[in-house]
Amino acid sequence: MKTEKPVLLASDTDDEGEVFYLPRTASLPQSVVNPCYADTLIHALDVGDFRSVTADDQGVVVNGLRQSVELWDHQKVGVAWMQGREREGKRGGIVADEMGLGKTILGITRILDGHPTSNDRAYGWAHATLIVCPVSLIGQWESEVENFAVGLNVVKHHGPSRSSDPQTLWDNHVVITSYATVASEYSAVCTHSSSRKSALFGVKWWRIILDEAHLIRNWAAKSTKACFNIVGKYRWCFTGTPIQNRVEDLYSMFRFINIRPIGDLQEFKNYIIKPIKGGQVTLAIECLQVVLSAVMLRRQKDAVQIDAPQLPGRHVHIVQCQFDEGERGLYHTLEGCIKSRVEDWVKQGMVKTHFACVLEMLLHLRQACDHPMLVYCSGVVNENVSTSSSSDLLGGLSWYIEELNAELNDLLTKLHLEADDENFQCTQPAKSSGHKSMSRIPNVPPPSVKMRQLVDLLLKIDADSAGQGKTIIFSYFTSMLDLVQQFLVAKGFILARYDGSMSLSEHERNLEYISSDQDVKCILVSIKAGVSPGLNLTVCNNIILLEPWWNPAVEVCVNIYKLVVQDSVEECILELQNKKRKLADATLSGNTISDMTLDIRDVRCLFQVAA
Repeated sequence: MKTEKPVLLASDTDDEGEVFYLPRTASLPQSVVNPCYADTLIHALDVGDFRSVTADDQGVVVNGLRQSVELWDHQKVGVAWMQGREREGKRGGIVADEMGLGKTILGITRILDGHPTSNDRAYGWAHATLIVCPVSLIGQWESEVENFAVGLNVVKHHGPSRSSDPQTLWDNHVVITSYATVASEYSAVCTHSSSRKSALFGVKWWRIILDEAHLIRNWAAKSTKACFNIVGKYRWCFTGTPIQNRVEDLYSMFRFINIRPIGDLQEFKNYIIKPIKGGQVTLAIECLQVVLSAVMLRRQKDAVQIDAPQLPGRHVHIVQCQFDEGERGLYHTLEGCIKSRVEDWVKQGMVKTHFACVLEMLLHLRQACDHPMLVYCSGVVNENVSTSSSSDLLGGLSWYIEELNAELNDLLTKLHLEADDENFQCTQPAKSSGHKSMSRIPNVPPPSVKMRQLVDLLLKIDADSAGQGKTIIFSYFTSMLDLVQQFLVAKGFILARYDGSMSLSEHERNLEYISSDQDVKCILVSIKAGVSPGLNLTVCNNIILLEPWWNPAVEVCVNIYKLVVQDSVEECILELQNKKRKLADATLSGNTISDMTLDIRDVRCLFQVAA
C-alpha cells in the first residue's frame, strides 16, 4: 500500500480509537475450507447475532421531531443504541439496518439529541454534523431533515458555487456534501492548493455520517482516503449492505470509525484475511463477531414485523419470457460460439487467464436476452472492437467476432424483414456511427419479447392497483432503457428517468415527477445509478428488473418482478443467484461465510460446460 500524502488535519487525535481484544485461536472447530476458494466464500452479514441489539429504549424521547413523527419500536431501540455508542469513550458505529427500516431518521434523531457541550466547543469542536452521501441523495437528505425535524439549519455543500470558507459551515446544524466533493477538497489539501476549495477540512466536525458507506469499500480510492482524513468526534457508517462482495469491504468502515486493532490494514489482514485464506475460517468469524456485535446495528424486516406491521414485505415474481423465432436464432448462434470457446478454456485450465473475456461474453448473452439490437450496437458484430484498450480482451474476443459477423448481420436483417413495424431501420453500430446510445437512433427497432412483456405487466399492475400503483423499471443497460423509453412513450405511457448521465438537478426533477405527478406511473432507472447510491422511492410499490442481477442484497424490498427469458443464460443466472442467496442467508453465528463473486465453477454453470 502506497504511503498517503500528509494532510493539514489528521484524523481525530482525541483518542486512539476503540480497542477490542481479539482471539488468537478459535474456540470452535474449524470450518473445512479449501484455501484456493477462500476468496469466493465470503459475503454479507444478513442475519445472526446482530439482529438482537440490547439497548434500553424505555422512555426514549427526542426533542425536535415534528409532532406528526412517531417512532416505531425498533427505531426507539436504534435511538437508544446510537446514544450509547456516543458515550463512555465510544465514538460511533455502523448502522446496517435493511432498507426501509429508517436509517435516515435514526441519523436525524442523533443530530437532534446529541449536541456538543460548552466544554466541547472550547476544545474546538464545531456544532455541525457532516453528512456525506452520493450526489443523487443530497436533495433527499435535505428533504428528510426538513420533513422530520424542526429548528435545524441545513446547508448543501456541493457544486462550483459552494463556500471556500470553513467558518460558513461551522455553526450549521447539518452540512450535506457528496463523496466527490470530499475527494476534490482532500486533493486540494494534499497539494496545498490555494486556488481550490477545501472548506470541509477546515472544520472539526462534531459528527460525520457516511450514507451508503459501502461506497468506501475500496480503501485505495481517493474518496475513501478523503473520508479517512476528515476530522470528526463521532463517526457513523450507514449502509444496507455492509458487505457487497467480500469481507475486505468491512476494513474501510473499521478504519473510518477508528476500531483497534483491525482498523489498521496490516492487523486486519493478520486477524481476518490471512486466517480465511489459510482455512481458519472460524477464527476470522469469531474476531468479526467480537467487533461487529458491539459496533454494528443490523436488523431485517422479518425481525421487526411485530414492531412495525405496516412495513411492506418483499414478494418476488419470476416472469417467464419466450424468444420469438428470430430472437432465438440470434441467441443460439451467439451462445454456440461462446460455449465452444469457454469449453476449450476449461479443458486447458485457462479460464482465469481469460476471465475478462468470459465476462464480456456473458455480457453479450445478457444483451441478447434483452434485445438483438443491443448485441449489434455493443460492437459484437463491429470490427472496430479492435480499438479495445485491453489486449487480453481483444485476443479472447476477436475470434468469435469474426465468426459471428456475417451470420449475425444476416439474422438481424431477417428480423428487420419480418418486423411488423414498417418504420424499423437498423442503423450503424453505436461505436462506428459515433452514437453513445440507442437514444439517438432515429427509427426504433421493433420491440423484443421483454419489451412486450413489460407493457403487459405495467397494464396489469395499473389494473390491479386501480390506477394507483407506481413502478421502478431497472436495467443494467442504458441502451435498453433508451429502447424501452421510446417504446413506452409510443404506447402512451408518461414516465420519468434516472441514470448516471444526468445532472443533480435533472435527477431531482425526475424524482419529483414520479413522486408527485399521478400521471407518471413509472420511472426508468439504471441499476448502477439507482441502486448503489441508495435510490429511495417509497412512492413506488413495484419494481421490474429487466435482467436478473448479481447481487440480490441490493434489491429493495417491495413487489419485485424479474423478467427472465426461458432456456437462456438468464435462467442459469437465476439458479446461481438462488444458490448463493442460501449461502448469504447463513449466519456468522453458524460459522458460515459466503460470497457473491463469480468463480470457475460458476462459469461452468452459466455456460453449461462440463468440468
